[in-house]
Order: sequence, then C-alpha cells, then structure tokens
Amino acid sequence: MDGSRRVLHAPRVILATGSRPRHVPAIEVDHEHIVDSDSILSLPYIPRSMLVLGSGVIACEYASIFAALGSTVTMLDKAAEPLGFLDPALRLGFLAAFRAMGGEYCGGSEVSGARFDGFSQVEVQLRGGDTLASDIVFAAFGRVANLDGIGLDRLGLKISPRGTVQVNDFFETNIPGIFAAGDAIGPPALACAAADQGRRAALVALGLPPPAITSLVPSGVYTIPEIACVGLTQTEAASKQMDVIVGRADFSEVARAHIAGEPSGFLTLLCDRSTARVLGVQVLGEGATELVHLGQAAIATGATADFFIEQIFNFPTMSEAYRIAAFDILKQRSSARPVQLKASAAARAAANL
Repeated sequence: MDGSRRVLHAPRVILATGSRPRHVPAIEVDHEHIVDSDSILSLPYIPRSMLVLGSGVIACEYASIFAALGSTVTMLDKAAEPLGFLDPALRLGFLAAFRAMGGEYCGGSEVSGARFDGFSQVEVQLRGGDTLASDIVFAAFGRVANLDGIGLDRLGLKISPRGTVQVNDFFETNIPGIFAAGDAIGPPALACAAADQGRRAALVALGLPPPAITSLVPSGVYTIPEIACVGLTQTEAASKQMDVIVGRADFSEVARAHIAGEPSGFLTLLCDRSTARVLGVQVLGEGATELVHLGQAAIATGATADFFIEQIFNFPTMSEAYRIAAFDILKQRSSARPVQLKASAAARAAANL
C-alpha cells in the first residue's frame, strides 16, 4: 500500500473488518519476547520454553502445536480446566493428550504482569507472589472486532456492550443498507460461519432471497488432537432435562485409526432415547474436524442412529466410528426392552389368575 486514499460510494455496504488480538494493560506485548496470536506466526525459532496466558481456543491450539514441536509449554489461567465451553469428556481428552506431550496446565492462576529480563527470559508474576520464567510468553486473550477508527461512531451504528456490530436475522444493521458479518458481529467467530454470514448478507443486499437461517454450525478446535462438535451437547441436554442416550466409539476400536497410527480419541453420538434421532456429535482425535460433518448431515436430515447401522461404509475408514457408536446406542436401547417385556408378561399373567 502506498498510503493513498480513495472515496467510494455505494448504496449498500457490508462491514467485514475482521478482528485483532485482544491486549490487556498488565501485559505489554512487544512481539519479540511477549507475543500475541499474530506475532507468534513470525517467531524465527522454536523456543525451549513457553508460557501461555489463557485457556481458550487460540491458547490451546498454539500450546499443543509448540508442545508437539518440542517446547516445554505451560498454560496459565484462572479457569480450572481449559476450553470451558466444551463438554467434560472433550476437555479431559485434550488435557490428557497435552500432558502426554509434556505440557502442563495450571488452573487457578491469575497473572498480574510480565516483563523481559533484558537477557534471555520473560518473567511472569502471579497474584500471590510467585514468579515463573520462560523464553517466550504467548498472550492469548482472545480477539476483538476491528471497528475502531473507521468512522462508525459518526453513523449512529448500534454497537453491543462487547464491542461488536448489532445485526438482524438478515445481517443488516440498524442503518438500512449497511450490513455486517464475521468477527465484526461477534460469536461464533468461526471462519466457516463468517463466510456463510457474508454470503447471506450479500444476497439480501442484492435483493435476492437468502436461504433459511440454520443454527447447525459445527465448531472445530485445531488443537493436537483436533476437537469438533455439532448440535446438542451433553451439558445442554442435562440442563434441559432431556432424556438422551450417548453412544461412544473409541478410536482404538477403529481399524483405520490403527493404520494411521492415531488410535487415541473417540466419537460420541447424542440421541433421543425414545426415537434414537441424532441430536449431537462430538469427536476428539485426528481428523475430527472432517469427521464431524457426517454427523452434521445426519442431524440436519433428522436421521436416527439406525442410519449408521443400515448403510454400508467403506472399510477401513474413520467413518466406521459412527457405526460403532450407533451399535452402542442400539445395545443400550435394547437392554431396556427385555425388562419392559417381562413386566408386561407378568401383568398379563396376573390378570388371568
């Protein structure tokens, strides 16, 4: 860019300004010794040790990557466990894999400051007086929408308390003709969701009918191992007091996982107990973000667990995990039936006396 400016006019505008790393006053990011999620990509070497401040998606992704590359990685956060928005099984699965690579997670840790010692180490001060040191500190406090300095304050655009643009179901703001999509409007802050939001906003802006809005957005966490889920979670089902059943397939039961040298991990199907309709899918392991889409299609079409039993899949494939989990659903549902049959037979016998 040469620094020149151009003034453009249009009847309709889509704001897709993206986001930038969130910084906090107590941690001064110098992009050399204390890095954020942008400058970490420019590190010219693999550090011997790294302290990761935070426990969200970005923190866990880079923590696991550098642990796999041989760095001694320690994650620090106030939360008892990382990735708090996930079900416990996924969180524990990630932690087990992270620790197996030599990583350490220190929950209940509140950081009060960090500074480079001027020689070789970055010192991190914890509330309570303890000090830790490492070659690099990665400040992973999430991301914030890029809305500053582009004149939105002069438009009267509605901004949420979280600093994101407020839009309606058609991704149009409170000002007719101005739309917004992606990180500018906040969660789920996923690239796949942002692309779909931009497409829908463009269709409406051009006067074309948009497709029906779907809430079925898969989430993928590119940690090592990968994590993916779609639909209802077990935590949500429990909070709604829904009668559900969970079928599980451990990757140690999947031939393709052994062939690929990745037998760790699992896939779970969350189904309605009475109908076996698939409500949610969770996957932890190699290729999870690809594997979850088969479950997404099943949920979208109202399929039951029987679909995965009755259809023929290639062998060996990772998709076999769906059949194993579906058979687990079938086994659990079938185990309850004999009890009900015996009870009804006993009732009929008593009636004949």
